[in-house]
Amino acid sequence: MKGGGERKEKPEDREIAYLRERLRELEDLLRQSQSQAEEWREVSRVVRALFEDYDGIILVIEPHGRAGRFRLINANHRLCRMLGRERLSVLGKSPSRLVAPAGRRRLTAALRGALELGSRYLETELLAEDGSIIPVEMTLIPYTIRGWRRVLCLGRDISMRRAAEEALRSSEELYRMLVENINDVIFSIDTSGKFTYISPVIERVSGYRPEEVVGRNLSDFMDPEEHRDLISRLTFDENGWHPPMEFRVRDKGGGYRYVRSSGRLMDRGGGAVEITGNMIDLTERRRTELALRESEERYRAVFEASGTAMCIVDEDGSINQANQEFRRMTGHRTGSGGRPRKLEAMMHPDDREGFRLALRGLSEDAGPVHLQFRLMRRGGRREEVQVRANMARIPVSGTAIVSMLDVTREWAYEKTLEENARRLRDFLSVASHELRHPLAIIKGYAQVLEEMDEGMPPEKRRAALRSMQQNLERLGLLGEELLDVSLIEERRFTARRRLLDASRLVDEVLEEMAGRGWEQELRADLDEGVRRMKADRGMLKRLLIILLENACKYSPPDSTVELLLQRMGGEAIISVLDRGPGVPPGQEELIFHRFYQGEEAAHHSKPGIGLGLYIARQIAEAHGGRIWYEARRGGGSAFRAALPQE
Repeated sequence: MKGGGERKEKPEDREIAYLRERLRELEDLLRQSQSQAEEWREVSRVVRALFEDYDGIILVIEPHGRAGRFRLINANHRLCRMLGRERLSVLGKSPSRLVAPAGRRRLTAALRGALELGSRYLETELLAEDGSIIPVEMTLIPYTIRGWRRVLCLGRDISMRRAAEEALRSSEELYRMLVENINDVIFSIDTSGKFTYISPVIERVSGYRPEEVVGRNLSDFMDPEEHRDLISRLTFDENGWHPPMEFRVRDKGGGYRYVRSSGRLMDRGGGAVEITGNMIDLTERRRTELALRESEERYRAVFEASGTAMCIVDEDGSINQANQEFRRMTGHRTGSGGRPRKLEAMMHPDDREGFRLALRGLSEDAGPVHLQFRLMRRGGRREEVQVRANMARIPVSGTAIVSMLDVTREWAYEKTLEENARRLRDFLSVASHELRHPLAIIKGYAQVLEEMDEGMPPEKRRAALRSMQQNLERLGLLGEELLDVSLIEERRFTARRRLLDASRLVDEVLEEMAGRGWEQELRADLDEGVRRMKADRGMLKRLLIILLENACKYSPPDSTVELLLQRMGGEAIISVLDRGPGVPPGQEELIFHRFYQGEEAAHHSKPGIGLGLYIARQIAEAHGGRIWYEARRGGGSAFRAALPQE
C-alpha cells in the first residue's frame, strides 16, 4: 500500500487486464473482416455476434505437476453458464473434466501442441453438469507471462452452426463461402514490413509454415517491382483501414499465388504500430476466371465465324446476341441500342405462333426442337428467307440458342421438283391419251375395212383412209416432239442456218396445215425484207407449224389465224395472231416450260402433250433468238419469235 490509500494491484488483475487487451486486439482483428466484399457479409455477421459482446467462452490453462498435466486457472462466466457450474467449482481443476470422455486425449494433445508448436484450432464437446453435450470450437493461443507458459483458449458454442449447416446443406455456394472465410490467412506486419504473426493457414496456401514467415519481410515473397508498386498504392482512411488490394506472393515451390488483402493500422503501445489484416487466396478463382475468359473468347470466335446464322434469345424471344451470319441473312442489325428486337417480329406473321409455342415448350432436359419458318429479309425490298432451325435451352441462363440455315434455294428446288413431278405425271396422262386416241381410230377403221372389204362404199373407204392418215401423222408429230426433246436434253439440238426462200416455206406450211383438217382460216403476210432469210429450214418449218397449230387448237372454228413475217433491224420477226381465249395472267412464262399446258391434265380436251411451245422456244434460242407471248388487243393471243439475220 502506498500513501495508505492505494490498493495494491493483484497479479490476477494484471493478467485479466492483459487478457482483456488481447481480447480487444482480437475484437479489432475480427472487425477488420467487416470490410470484405458483400459475399462475406453473412459470415461477418456471425463473427460479430460471437465476439463483439464477449459471447464466446474463455479459458486460461497452464501446465501443472508432472509433464502432460494441466489445470484451469481462469474462465469467463459464459463458460460457467454454458456448463451449468459455479466458477469456483471449475478453477484449479483439470480442463479434461470439462470435456466429454471421447475428446479428453485430443484436448491434452492440442494443449501440448500449442505450447510446443504454436496456436492450434480444436473442435471438441464440452460436458455440462446435467450430462448434456455441447459442441464447441476453440483456438488455443500460447503465451508467456512472468516466465509462466500458459494457453489462452477462445471458443464458442457451435451447436447453432451445426444446425445451420444442416439447414443450409442445399446451399452449396453459401457453404463454400463459409469454409473459405474460416480459412483466411490472418497476419500482422510491422512498419518495416516484417511479419510479426501469421496464422497456420498460410502453410496450406503457400507451403510455408508460420515460423518460416514470421520475422521475414513481405518483400521476400514478392517480385521487387510489384512490391514497390504495392507500397506506392497503399493508403489508409481516417480510421486506419486500407482498401482491399490484390497482388502476387511467391509460394514455397517458386510459383506465385494471387491474394487479396485488407487490414488496419493497430497501435501496440510504446509507439509500435502494426498492420493487422487478412489475406484471401484468389489463385484458383483467377485461374477459373482466366479459363472462363478463354472459353468465352473461343465461344465468341466460333459463334461469330460460324457459317450458320445463330442468335441467343431471352424467354420472351428478345434477341440479346446474334452473329454476323444472322445479320447477313436477315439484314437486321442487333445490339445497336434501344429496346431488344424480338426474333418473331422478323418472321412471317403466319409462322410466329408456332415459334412462340416451341420457345415456351423448351426444357433443359429435352433435346433441341426442330422447326421451319420464314424470315422477312430487310433491305431495299423485303423478301422471304426460308429457314430450317434448331432451338435448344441454354442451362441455368434462362436463354435459348437458335441456329438457322437458309434453305430458300433448297426449298425452291424442292418446289421445282414437285412441280416437275406433277407436270411429268400430267404429261404421262396426256401422252397416254394422245397415243391411245389415234391408235384406237386407226385400229377401228382397220377392222371395219377388213370386215367390209369390197362391200364398203368408195366414199366411206376414202374417208376412213384419210382419217387413218391424219392419225398416223398425229402419231408421227408426237414422235418428232419426243425426239426433239431428247436432242434438247442431250444438247444436240443445234441449228444449221442457211439462206432459204421464206415464201416457198410458208406455202408448204399452209398446205400442210390445210391437210391436217383445221377449220380456221389461215392467212400469211410476208415483208419483202424476209422473203429470203437465214435459218435452219427444218427447224423454222417446225416452229411455224407449232405456233399455227397452237393458235388453231385454242381458236374458234370460224375465226382467222394470221401468220406475219417482218424485218425489224437485224431480226426477222415471226408473229402468229389468233382470237382465242388468251393466256391467263401469271402463266405468260410458264406456257414455254416443258410439259406445261394451260388446262389440267384431268380435263385435257385439246390435242398435244405440252411440248410444242417448249420446242418452239428451243428452236428460237438455237438460232440465237427469242420467243414471247403478248395479249392481243381486242382479245386473243400474239406469239412472236425474233431470229437474228446478221
